[in-house]
Amino acid sequence: MIEDQYLKSLVKSNSMIVEDMLTNNSFEVEDLELVQSKMSSIIEQLEFWSLQDNRERFIYELKSHIAWLLKTFS
Repeated sequence: MIEDQYLKSLVKSNSMIVEDMLTNNSFEVEDLELVQSKMSSIIEQLEFWSLQDNRERFIYELKSHIAWLLKTFS
């Protein structure tokens, strides 16, 4: 069940980053629109990999998304 804890941690990390962006006035509307677009894409990816029962790929996609957020906005 370590994988479950890791996945929960990734989801929580993503939520915290996005929540911070939404409440932080330093981000421009364009930044938020880009994040919204990327969030839509990652949700589609996560739904697909979840239906395929491919947890490893699900985790990979979520980690990649978080890395993109951090690289782009930190």
